[in-house]
Amino acid sequence: MNDTEKTKIFFEFLKLRDEAISLHNELLNQPEEIKKNLPFKKLSITQANIVYLLANFLSEGVKCLQIGEIAKMEGVNNSTLTQPVVQLAKMGIIRRFQKEDNLKNVYVELTDYGKSLWEKQQSTRQDFLKERFLNNYTAEELLLLKENQETFINIISRLKIISIKNK
Repeated sequence: MNDTEKTKIFFEFLKLRDEAISLHNELLNQPEEIKKNLPFKKLSITQANIVYLLANFLSEGVKCLQIGEIAKMEGVNNSTLTQPVVQLAKMGIIRRFQKEDNLKNVYVELTDYGKSLWEKQQSTRQDFLKERFLNNYTAEELLLLKENQETFINIISRLKIISIKNK
């Protein structure tokens, strides 16, 4: 196979990938009856991102994050997060605090209430997706999908490694 044919195949692959992403986004688009049951539906994008980051870090064993760390991950200034953090704290979803050994920095963590809302949010979404998958795919199709995804990720990971080596 020559370079022209390889290039053509690669661009066909990119087109298929874009179609897969579009279908994936469509699949995850929840109907209104599901959305109205999501606890965080009224949060701003920034507030939802703060909760998402705290929940994901908590699942990795990190109990709290410094506001500056969140700002860095979000690509914004610390002051941009002040209002959303204050609002989340007023709602009882997060707790703001300073550590005794470092009064300069403000930290936030999910409250028990925030954790329970996050769990309800995730559970509602997972139930929705589980129902869609169970009702529309056979076990064999899901296994095939998983195997192909693993192959896809392995092949794409090689591109990442090549990119790192070429820097």
